[in-house]
Amino acid sequence: MENRIYKFSYLFIIVCFSSIFLISLFKVINGWSFSQANLNYFGGFVKRGLFGTLMYFFENNLKVSREIFFSSFFIIITSLNIYLFFRIIKIFKYKYLLFIYLAFNPALLLFSFNDLGGYQRFDSISIFLILLHIIMIQKIHNQKISINYYNKFLYILYFLTFLSILIHEIQIFSLPFHIIISMQVLKKKINKLVHFC
Repeated sequence: MENRIYKFSYLFIIVCFSSIFLISLFKVINGWSFSQANLNYFGGFVKRGLFGTLMYFFENNLKVSREIFFSSFFIIITSLNIYLFFRIIKIFKYKYLLFIYLAFNPALLLFSFNDLGGYQRFDSISIFLILLHIIMIQKIHNQKISINYYNKFLYILYFLTFLSILIHEIQIFSLPFHIIISMQVLKKKINKLVHFC
């Protein structure tokens, strides 16, 4: 029963977002984000310029239009966020009401579906990094990865966070989450090692 609820919920969310993905291939849904995305480094180093520089690089060298690059980026990042979100809430699949509340809450995953102004926003990057970090914490808790692997992951995570800040400076507000969580995880593991010795 719980597997059916999980699969149905996941499929329903995918179907909902597929309609937005399809529309976004023909029309830019969030014009404000698209105009911000066009900022680039060709005139000098400016804030929010990294994404626009990449967009223009793909357009000039690989003949990928800016609109398609922009839409494809958000299709990929949103799909990854859906996947990671469902991986995280899978632990609640036996608690049906809580699972359904989390999966269909309009303030969580479905926010950008309920309010299209929330789709194609660069906040999706910090959401992706937060969800990815939570997945890694779950893996440490379940002893599926070592603390050394987690340390390597942190280097990649902080590098990606730095790149995301170059895309949109609001991403800097996700830094305290990553710092506090990683400090807590590392402190807990070090304490375990000390008690073991």
